Amino acid sequence: MKLAFIGLKGHVGTVLAGAKLLGDVEVVAAAEDDAELLASLIKKDPLLATAQPYQHWRHLIEHTMMDVCCFRSTEIALQAREAADETKMIAQPPMRPVRGLK
Repeated sequence: MKLAFIGLKGHVGTVLAGAKLLGDVEVVAAAEDDAELLASLIKKDPLLATAQPYQHWRHLIEHTMMDVCCFRSTEIALQAREAADETKMIAQPPMRPVRGLK
């Protein structure tokens, strides 16, 4: 499964822990407006180490092939749904599928 993150503040560690338990999960991209946080987390976690970094979430949506995208906010998830209508989206908190998205 190809996983992407938009916004790395919040429950990223929980999602990464779950991804490690599932196995066969590749984090393909991560978008975060805080460049220092993005660089720090990419260096810290092996799953994020191969992720393509983006400073703006729209670039991630436009350029990334993914199966699932985890969002920091429901607002961004709702804005992004048209651009990534084939992607399963999860917003936090709470960790659940976003209503109104496929």
